[in-house]
Amino acid sequence: MTQRSLPFPDDASNPPSAAKTGKLTALKFEAAKMSPAQKRFNQLIDQTESLVAKIQAAQALADSHRVKSSTALTPLKNEFDTLVRKMAWWLDERLTQRG
Repeated sequence: MTQRSLPFPDDASNPPSAAKTGKLTALKFEAAKMSPAQKRFNQLIDQTESLVAKIQAAQALADSHRVKSSTALTPLKNEFDTLVRKMAWWLDERLTQRG
């Protein structure tokens, strides 16, 4: 028995987040006269958008650093593993000898 897919459009399965699309500004109040709570809400929306931009910049830096560190550290890790293996074989040989 096979299960039929649900009748949702393809883009509904992976909706873009409001932070990625910049739609938080749509939540802002745009009245000529705003209450203090509405002004505070707008400030919090601005802070949220600023933090989202900073997080995205940090993620981009981390991704670029990950590539650089991987290319630099992978050969060193392989060399370390080889040397540890050689040391284990050397110790085994030394410990099996008499005297």
